[in-house]
Amino acid sequence: MHASDESETGSVGIEAIKLIEPKLEREGSLAEALRARRTVRELSDEALSPQTLSDLLWAACGINRLNGPFGVVGRTAASASNSQEVDVYVAPSEGTYRYDPAPHSLVPVAAGDFRRFALGARQGAGGANAPVRLI
Repeated sequence: MHASDESETGSVGIEAIKLIEPKLEREGSLAEALRARRTVRELSDEALSPQTLSDLLWAACGINRLNGPFGVVGRTAASASNSQEVDVYVAPSEGTYRYDPAPHSLVPVAAGDFRRFALGARQGAGGANAPVRLI
């Protein structure tokens, strides 16, 4: 991740992050992806590349059409009547950000390491120190 040249330090003490464009040309079909889908409990200490983070956030909640229902842009996240009630938060070690799909950027929410709070009660400490947590 890298801070945008145009960003300003927010009141929370960390800067907004302008993400790079997602790469949407991937190999394989949706059916292949669903057949291969599984949960893996192996966590890496390797940081996500800016491209991977950009692609993941777009896939989770990005704008995929300019003319969605009710005159509002459409997003990849399913939403009844295009109410767009889904928000995605990104928590690397330096702070927590909210993903803003319109400018495809990360908006600062809070400085500090909150990754361990993104774990469910039955997850133990697994992933508490992962390079980034998506919430």
